[in-house]
Order: sequence, then C-alpha cells, then structure tokens
Amino acid sequence: MSADVDELSFCGDVVAPDGLGAVAPLLTQCSWPLEVWRSGFDGSDILRGGQEGVEFEMDAGQGAVKFFSGSIEAGPDTALRLLGELSDALRQAGLRHRIEIDAADGSRLGYLHHDWPRGE
Repeated sequence: MSADVDELSFCGDVVAPDGLGAVAPLLTQCSWPLEVWRSGFDGSDILRGGQEGVEFEMDAGQGAVKFFSGSIEAGPDTALRLLGELSDALRQAGLRHRIEIDAADGSRLGYLHHDWPRGE
C-alpha cells in the first residue's frame, strides 16, 4: 500500500425494529454499492455490498439491533466520506446508528452516529 492508502477497519450498529426497508431507496446516494437484501434463511433484512478495496459484512438474524463491520483500503478522508454517505442514508431513514472507524494501529479516526450517545 502506498503512503496515502491504509487498511482502515470499521464497525457499527444500527437499530432497525421495522427492518431496513426505509433506508433501501436512500442507498443510491452512496458512491459505493450497498443494498438491502432479505435473507433466505430467516427473512431478516441485511445490508450488503462493497467494491474493490471495501469489504462490508452484516449478519442476518440479529433482531432489531444489527452489527456490521468491514475494512476500507483508502486514505482517512476517503474512508470518512464513504462511511459518512452510509451514515447520512441511515440518518435520513430515521435509523439510530453508530459507526467507528479505526486505523491499523487501533487509533480512532472517526465516530459517526445518529441519536446514539457516545458512551454506549
């Protein structure tokens, strides 16, 4: 990796008691491909997507609070922009969420949230 590109990790939670359907049409504003997909296993909604250099994972069957994680091979500004797009879509859908972005050394690069106290 070049000096201006790192492998940055992220994780987060989204509270979606009625599923993720409200965010589905808003994901088109993201510059990276994300979609709401219905699990054939249990019928729960999950976010899935990514692209070269971006990995995104969310497990099905988690109930109202869904955990996701992944990594981005990019500079900090790009990572914050991409995850900021997701955070904006979740906020516009009225979904309570938080996203933590960390550098390879474990230092916190960003904390994006909507209606989520920093201490939780």
